[in-house]
Amino acid sequence: VEFDGSGSFAHTKGTLSAMWDFGDGESAEGLKATHAYQKSGRYAAVLSVKNLINPACSESQDTKNVLVNAPPAVVLTVSKAACVGEAVEFIANAHDPDSDVLEYYWTFGDGTMLRGGPKVTHEYQQGGQYRVSVITDDAQKTSCSTGTAETFITINTPPQAHISLPAHLQMNNV
Repeated sequence: VEFDGSGSFAHTKGTLSAMWDFGDGESAEGLKATHAYQKSGRYAAVLSVKNLINPACSESQDTKNVLVNAPPAVVLTVSKAACVGEAVEFIANAHDPDSDVLEYYWTFGDGTMLRGGPKVTHEYQQGGQYRVSVITDDAQKTSCSTGTAETFITINTPPQAHISLPAHLQMNNV
């Protein structure tokens, strides 16, 4: 996280002393600072500035709340192999370390997309191998708000019986 306190001021330029408290036990000096939080959570980052010319002047502080988001983890499982036209159940076992409510976005590999829950069913109309993916989103709108999992499923086409006989052995539709 990049912190910028350059909007702080004193009447005499260059007379400010700045100290950051990032809310996780770490600190830094200067009007600008960069900090990497090691755990997700909510932190109160505090900037304290002092006037170096007149230490009798009171210290000023500003506090901003920082949300450090952790991405959800998700594992995708398929209930069974299937044939064309059969319902296939997909299950996304997901966990969000921040306990955020998750949204699920499914892609089934056949052009079908769905916003649904952690358990969905889908029917394929043609045989083949399909890549199925699910994206879980914790709606925090950070760069690590989503988790993704994918798997492959093979959809079998049912066999079709067909008998060929020599013409002299064939009977008309009996």
